[in-house]
Amino acid sequence: MSTDFSQYEGEGYIDPKDLRDLLDEATSDREALVSDAEDAEHPMEKSDMWREVAEWDRENKDAVKRLEDIVDEIGTEDTLIRGDNIDEYLRNMLEDCGDIPRDLPSYVVVDWGATCDNLKQDYSSFEYADTTYWQRST
Repeated sequence: MSTDFSQYEGEGYIDPKDLRDLLDEATSDREALVSDAEDAEHPMEKSDMWREVAEWDRENKDAVKRLEDIVDEIGTEDTLIRGDNIDEYLRNMLEDCGDIPRDLPSYVVVDWGATCDNLKQDYSSFEYADTTYWQRST
């Protein structure tokens, strides 16, 4: 179980539904361990299984709690944009919706930095694992 989003390395965007799935998977993994421990018949086996549950909790409890907090905070609607991709994301959004034509003549200069700064007012950000993520504010 990892909530450092390492599986998204190289991707500039995260679908919040993927985070919900990751949380569900972690919850299911723990529930399976607990079920196995409860179902174990031999005392030694039962003891070993409960040790596995305790080890899983030690290794994953904080990460699962942080992931729960993130999922609660961001909901499951809008894409998370990694901080180093926000300007590109916003530029593409403006081009996709037609606000800025894709084929602007070369003599037209757009101050993309200022434009993106203006658009970021509609977004909120949060930090996780030394990375900033942006999401459209509701």
